[in-house]
Amino acid sequence: VGAGLWTDGKNSNVLYENNTVTDNVGNGIFHELGFSGEIRNNVVERNRNGIIITNSRDVKIHHNTLRGNKTSLAMRNACRREVNEGHTTRNVEFYSNTVYQKAHVGPGSEWTQGKAATFSVAPTCQYWTESVNDWYDRRGIRFYNNIYNLSGQTSGSRPFFYWKNAERTYSQWKSYGQN
Repeated sequence: VGAGLWTDGKNSNVLYENNTVTDNVGNGIFHELGFSGEIRNNVVERNRNGIIITNSRDVKIHHNTLRGNKTSLAMRNACRREVNEGHTTRNVEFYSNTVYQKAHVGPGSEWTQGKAATFSVAPTCQYWTESVNDWYDRRGIRFYNNIYNLSGQTSGSRPFFYWKNAERTYSQWKSYGQN
């Protein structure tokens, strides 16, 4: 009923490798408030978020296959007091993953569902000195060489990507330098 695999709080040198993570009500693989880590060669299917990184840095996510998750590749920088301990989202790379994502039809309040890839940042935070755009433009966040197999898009579907606090089409996603 929770996350499949989850590290939380000051973990370093974490390796998630060669796992099959399926059918969790929560996240498939969740790296939270962590430092260096690598998530590679996993099969992640039918979870809330397939792989999610929250307030962590120096993480590489690659060569994973994600299918049937509500959202596949997710990352966020939440407003948390631990920011003074270095827990901010930075230097995170998602690359060479294969994503099979079905579109979601629903109201704007359900923007987190049906996403192939997302990065969300709290719009304001009393603990940060950086602007919201700094988190997107100057913190080493990269999505590249991923293969997105997108299906089920209809006129009422939510867009497949989320960047700079808005839903984005694939062409808009690419215009921000993501693949």
